[in-house]
Amino acid sequence: MQVDRNNEGARGAFEREQNHTWNLDSPTYVDDGSSRESREAETSTNACCLQVPNSENENNDINEETIDEFLENERWAAEGGNDRSIDSELKPKTGMQFSTREEAQKFLNFYAFVAGFSISVVSTARTTSKKRNGEVVRVTLKCNKYGHNTKTERENLIVHRKSTVIAKTDCKAQMIVALKDGRWRITNLNLDHNHDLNPGSRFFRSHVYMSDEEKALIRTMKRCNIPTRKIVAVLAYIRGGMDKLPYNKRKVGNYGTTINRELENSDVMEVQQYFQKKQAESPGFCYSMEVDAKNKVRSVFWTDARSRTMYQEYGDCISFDTTFLTNKYNLPFAPFVGISPHGKTYLFACALIVNETANTFKWLFQQFLAAMGGKAPKSIITDQDKAMESAIKDVFPQATHRTCLFHVMKKAEEQMCRVFQLNQGLYEDFHDIVNNSLTEKEFETLWQTMIETYNVGEVKFFQDMWKTRKKFVPVYFKTKFFPFIQTTARSEGTNALFKKGVGAQFSMTSFLREYQRILDNIHGNEDELDHNATHKKVSWKTFTTKYYIERQAHNLYNISIFRKFQIILNDVTRLQIREEESMKLYMVYQAKNYYKQEHRARLYVVQVDADRDDYSCICCKFEKDGILCCHILKVMLHLEVDKIPDKYIIDRWRKEGKKMNKPKAIPLKLDNDQLRYNVLGMKLMELGSNASKSQRKFEHLLSAMVRIQQDLIDMDMEGEDKVDEQGEQTEECSKSNRTIGTLTAMVQSGNSNSTVELLNPDKAHTKGRPRLMTIQERIKTKTFYKCSHCHDPTHTKRKCTNLDKVYEFPKKKRSRKANQTKTTDAGRNYSGSGNNKETITSNLPTDMNIQVHQ
Repeated sequence: MQVDRNNEGARGAFEREQNHTWNLDSPTYVDDGSSRESREAETSTNACCLQVPNSENENNDINEETIDEFLENERWAAEGGNDRSIDSELKPKTGMQFSTREEAQKFLNFYAFVAGFSISVVSTARTTSKKRNGEVVRVTLKCNKYGHNTKTERENLIVHRKSTVIAKTDCKAQMIVALKDGRWRITNLNLDHNHDLNPGSRFFRSHVYMSDEEKALIRTMKRCNIPTRKIVAVLAYIRGGMDKLPYNKRKVGNYGTTINRELENSDVMEVQQYFQKKQAESPGFCYSMEVDAKNKVRSVFWTDARSRTMYQEYGDCISFDTTFLTNKYNLPFAPFVGISPHGKTYLFACALIVNETANTFKWLFQQFLAAMGGKAPKSIITDQDKAMESAIKDVFPQATHRTCLFHVMKKAEEQMCRVFQLNQGLYEDFHDIVNNSLTEKEFETLWQTMIETYNVGEVKFFQDMWKTRKKFVPVYFKTKFFPFIQTTARSEGTNALFKKGVGAQFSMTSFLREYQRILDNIHGNEDELDHNATHKKVSWKTFTTKYYIERQAHNLYNISIFRKFQIILNDVTRLQIREEESMKLYMVYQAKNYYKQEHRARLYVVQVDADRDDYSCICCKFEKDGILCCHILKVMLHLEVDKIPDKYIIDRWRKEGKKMNKPKAIPLKLDNDQLRYNVLGMKLMELGSNASKSQRKFEHLLSAMVRIQQDLIDMDMEGEDKVDEQGEQTEECSKSNRTIGTLTAMVQSGNSNSTVELLNPDKAHTKGRPRLMTIQERIKTKTFYKCSHCHDPTHTKRKCTNLDKVYEFPKKKRSRKANQTKTTDAGRNYSGSGNNKETITSNLPTDMNIQVHQ
């Protein structure tokens, strides 16, 4: 490598020589740490005095060869810097060539990682040639500690967030690469740093590196709504430990934010595209959106084909509840949850609603009713929400509505904790009366006795519970079908399941992906349970008894329901029976020698009609859960009944091949085309599924469809298919509410809203107590304090500039007790010098006067 000996290099060498003492035996230099004044004084006395090592003959004469050697060593010292321990193959050198600019930057950055500093691209120069179209021809890279910190950075005058700045030391280390003859060459190099180096540090900004494979993995995990902390844990495991990661959690989170910003359209438009895609894949998928006059989405409702089919079979009881913190718009999440044929939680439909008012719930229930073909649930359980109750009465007038027992009892324990402590035995009586009463008369009698015994009639909570007893006490709903459910725990469990994958910062698109994942898991679990019920059986060793009725239940019930039946059958062992009337009336009660005694002993009346195989118990468990109670089973075993009548093993809990397949009545009079379309669509799906299993069925259905289609065309020609008045009113009402209903019926009829530009919803205001502001937030909103003199909220009295004025504010009303404790100088006035006073009333309320002393 040739040595550059031009004038500029010699002049630079002379200037550097004045500040340092050079050792010519080594291509490096050592800073002596002396001050500038001492170095200048030394230079003036020993001008250009080069120190050479003493030889054996102590010849200190300077010749031309010595000067050449010194200049070459000086250049190597400038390029070597303070990193003598670095392998020479990793050091950049003047004249090095690279194929591309990126290759040159990567080489220097890798050297910076080994040496222990970070690089920055300070400037780029472009050619002025029009033929080369402003191509970059020179790049200057420097140590990131180049230059000086600004005054704002040094004194930290303005702090917007908890951030830091690089502590710059005016480091002169740099590398300049230029494009010459199609190759990038290092033209200027200085590796001397004026600060300590930190070799191998992974926290420098230029060393943060994320491979394409890691980015693809992050993108995949983000689509699965995996939180950032778990993504970092996976990446660290792949790299071999957290200390091997060339980035931190913040970098992963920033890349996730970049992914979320890649949406081509607005969030709601992505949601609409997702819905349209699902509808194209499965015609049974339906959804609807409520928008305002500005096409801003207010609420969204959706359900898929399989959920609609399941609702037709098992939608007689639903649980409905709302929750928050599932999306960045703070829209409440409202799932419609039911019970599957295996006794598990099933998701029928979902919605994101703008608020929790009666009108919003009414709109939601109407969309749910339309999507489910006009079939309303028989029973609904919700929390104690007045708006829900009002909407349910309007949309589902025939449904039995009850409130969550758990919430009522929890409030009772919280608000009456002191009352229970002061009245020993009240807590046990209270729970026994609410949970174990067998008849309405028993409940009302025992309740009044409890109130009188403990003298708690004046407690308001007990008064409120008595007024609303028919909404939550189980005895009032014992004949209604609420299978294995008395609370909204299934809805809350579904909400908790969603919150594991989404949060308050997630978009609606991310929420839908989580919904699809959860729904796929639910369907997968149901398919597995169906398979197990058909191809597997419970081992006979786990049977609790030797009776045939247990074998019969095992053959007919799904496995999950059979295990519930086993628990009930095992409970028979604690019961005793007393015959009141042979083959007609029996009394069942708990044995006195049972280890767990009842709080209040009760007799369970079981009536029998042997001719009709009818059994009824006062507890009404069969009416509520669809499965026989232990009291009836006790009577059956006493009467040596060999098998349970088929009518007491309902189709809902039977295995798929053991159902009795009773025909279901189809509603003929429906109020609009959406309901009619949904009913026909679900029936045609069943026909299509059956006809596709053989070629003969397939051809028969096709020929029948051609014949029916021709009949419909003839009806159109005759003018028999006209829109009735009720349908017209429904359509006008839909237009007035600006509800974009994109159910399958409307899409098929050509009323698709794909061309409508929808806007993201505003952040919703939810019910409940608002979050308390911090002191800093209250100061910023100017509601934390005000001047005690002029009542100005922008300052305090210490900084008040109106102390020379006297303000006469209207006095606040105080109680007599407060007036007695206040001192007589509570209404003090601030007066200055002088006797002349001027009254100022400009820009002030009419009930306030100001007097100024002059």
